Amino acid sequence: MTTTAADPVGALLADIARDALSLATSPALDRVRACSVPHCAAWFLDTSRPGNRRLCSMETCGNQAKKQTWRTRHASPAGG
Repeated sequence: MTTTAADPVGALLADIARDALSLATSPALDRVRACSVPHCAAWFLDTSRPGNRRLCSMETCGNQAKKQTWRTRHASPAGG
């Protein structure tokens, strides 16, 4: 069964507010993290077992971080 809200934007915002309130009052709040990539403003819920995830997404920030690490390790010595 598909339903349509009279105000779909208001319904979406209500869902987001409900989920945010639910998260804010749960033990999972301790697992909300900011992405460690300096130019990324994303926040995420760290659901990893050890709880040490640093990146919002491997597809975007993870790929960029891996490329930067590779470039740093394989940079030619100064003066060449």
